Amino acid sequence: MRDQHAPRSRELGQQIVAVTFAGDIVVIFFALLLTFYIRFQTPIREWGINSRPELSDYLGYIILASVVYVGMLGYGGVYDHRNLLKLRLVTARILKWSVAWIGLILLASFLVKFEPPVSRIYCVMAWVITPGLLVVWRSAFQLLLIRTSALSALRQRVVFAGWNQHSAHLARNFIHSSGSGYEVIGYIHGHADERTEISIPYLGSIEEAERIISSVAIDILILG
Repeated sequence: MRDQHAPRSRELGQQIVAVTFAGDIVVIFFALLLTFYIRFQTPIREWGINSRPELSDYLGYIILASVVYVGMLGYGGVYDHRNLLKLRLVTARILKWSVAWIGLILLASFLVKFEPPVSRIYCVMAWVITPGLLVVWRSAFQLLLIRTSALSALRQRVVFAGWNQHSAHLARNFIHSSGSGYEVIGYIHGHADERTEISIPYLGSIEEAERIISSVAIDILILG
């Protein structure tokens, strides 16, 4: 019988990705608004050119910058469901694309005569504040996922074909890490009479591998 877990899991995974995407947009927009307030509504407004633009003057810039940043993150694979639980990877990509993002904004401000002009100090502050808040939000969201049953929807389902001490070590790491992006479904090994007693399900013998792989929804097959 065909495993029905995968379609439901993928659907929930897509919903979680959508929530993450929407959350990122909100956080980026809020971060840019916060940067505007700090830059132009606090004593540091005296730094550089003494300009006091209204929020309405910058609103178009903020919307455009938000869309561009989210687009860059999407291009960088941040919204790939396989990466949502890999906080270090996501953080690295957020920081990497924040450099490209702010570089693009600064380049555009030099090449295009915006009216009112875009404050360079505002850009530098946005470069620090925006990715910082994104990483905080993503960390909090991952912590929430780990504490709920939704975690399994984002994990990649793993089956081991063959078994040895390296397979066992890897499987233990997957099982005992609360934030692991992998769920061990079981292992295929030897003949039926060579079954090894371990803590993960035995799916069958090597001779049955084709049937098992076609009937159990998996994302990764690890050859042991």
